[in-house]
Amino acid sequence: MKSGSGRTQTVVWLVEDHEDCRRMVARAVNRVEHLVCAHAFGRCEDVLAALEREPAPDVLLLDVGLPGMNGSRARGGSRPGRPRRRSSC
Repeated sequence: MKSGSGRTQTVVWLVEDHEDCRRMVARAVNRVEHLVCAHAFGRCEDVLAALEREPAPDVLLLDVGLPGMNGSRARGGSRPGRPRRRSSC
């Protein structure tokens, strides 16, 4: 994604079940130059569904302690359009 200055931005998607933490991390990501938190999800199932519909982000930040499908399980799945970089928090 190109920014207003013409520089490429790194697109980040976030998965965090605690709403306050999700908002805080998304704001922190958006404050970093050339990073943009394009989506913030509360469940891994939601991000996996989004990956079926939309181009994958550059970075996917996953909470590993999620209810339901946790971040560790989601990272292990083979999905088309996986992010180029992954990180777990």
